Amino acid sequence: MELALAEQGVAFESHIYSYGGHGFSTGEDWINTNSVCPRLPQWVPDSIEWLGEVMGKLKRGGFTEPVSALSMNGNFAPVLSVDCTLSHLRRQSEEAKTVLAPMFAAIEAVAKARQFSVEGLMAAVGNNTAREIMEMVQIPGEAITEIDKALHQMVNDLEG
Repeated sequence: MELALAEQGVAFESHIYSYGGHGFSTGEDWINTNSVCPRLPQWVPDSIEWLGEVMGKLKRGGFTEPVSALSMNGNFAPVLSVDCTLSHLRRQSEEAKTVLAPMFAAIEAVAKARQFSVEGLMAAVGNNTAREIMEMVQIPGEAITEIDKALHQMVNDLEG
């Protein structure tokens, strides 16, 4: 299930506790006859908190804005964005790569400074979004916003 969700870019969390059975509701002692991980009772409030992150929290008058996206990245969106992963963006058009030139130059500079291969570094950070990478290499927020606007004008080649 986790692999299928990840392959489709769906945001999810999975908590597999170190020991104990399955299906013991809130982990209350009176329900459990076997030993269970002491963190097990936290799964219900933890799940509610996660739902609040991706859907917004229910408040009087409606929901708050979500703090997290429902998708892991922008790889499956109709247009490109800085929320697409590096590996996905590298398979896009030359026009997209030109817009992303500052990010690619920064990756190359880091690789050179650390004596890494550029391809090796790009492979190592390939599952990171362009936004994460640009923030790591300290591209200014305004520049990231401009790059994102330019990418939003380009159709996402899902076959790329």
